[in-house]
Amino acid sequence: MNVLALGVLVAGWWTASPTAQDADPRPARAALVADCVGLLKLDETGAAIARLETQLRADREFADGWLLLGNALYLEKRYGAAIRAFEAGLRLEPRKAPLALSLGFCHFELGHADDAERFFAALVELQPDNPKARYGYGFVLGKRGAPEAIAQLERAVQLDPKYWRAHDALGDVRFDRGEFAIAEASYREALRGEGWRPSTWYRLGLCLQRQKKRTEATQALAKYRELNELVTRVDGLRTRLSAEPADDVARAQLANAWLDLGQSAKAVGLARLVLSRDPTNAVALGVLARADAPTDR
Repeated sequence: MNVLALGVLVAGWWTASPTAQDADPRPARAALVADCVGLLKLDETGAAIARLETQLRADREFADGWLLLGNALYLEKRYGAAIRAFEAGLRLEPRKAPLALSLGFCHFELGHADDAERFFAALVELQPDNPKARYGYGFVLGKRGAPEAIAQLERAVQLDPKYWRAHDALGDVRFDRGEFAIAEASYREALRGEGWRPSTWYRLGLCLQRQKKRTEATQALAKYRELNELVTRVDGLRTRLSAEPADDVARAQLANAWLDLGQSAKAVGLARLVLSRDPTNAVALGVLARADAPTDR
């Protein structure tokens, strides 16, 4: 997003008037959005993209469709296409800029750090009490080594104390500054929300090493290796499904891998999707049985 486009976005937030779509949304659009959000929660990004692209070919004024398409493309790391989808949606509905949070990350992933920083700064100005906007701004500032990142990320966790991404990013900033005890506390808070993220366990292990907490460091790094192996399996199955979306054998195995990571809602959803087409799939049935069984996780 160039500076002129960003200015239009910010100005549009304040000047755009409600449209007929806002006042009386079409039930078909709302149903499609709900269905696609459900697909994205199950990592079925390809199916969501196909449905949204089909709808948008006939309904190009569907702002929420463009924004959701942008998020789906972002999840598939198709950053250039995601930017085009987000900008198409924001031209129709500039007031919905916070729904395009991933737009800033698209720019960052493509190496456009200045555009990413300007986008998140604009979001913070528009919604100063939005923890996700604060997180995005603080994340980019942190990656650029700017000390102002700390204030943005601390504000994000004040607004939402359970926002694990902000805690994780704050840990990274503190770690890079050599503030290992403070970084440790941030990483531990992040792991309260998402305890299966290998990168957080790895950085926590390094923090503990720097503080000469050798036993705890060894345990954290062992947890990192365990989870990294599981996440590598998940990533491989997702890549396989991206190439072969109809491969329900891989889909059932993915459900099983997510369950191993403690992500039972996603695992059960994928297993049920497989069973809707193959009621005898043993792996999917096993996932449902395991998810219903008592667990110590």
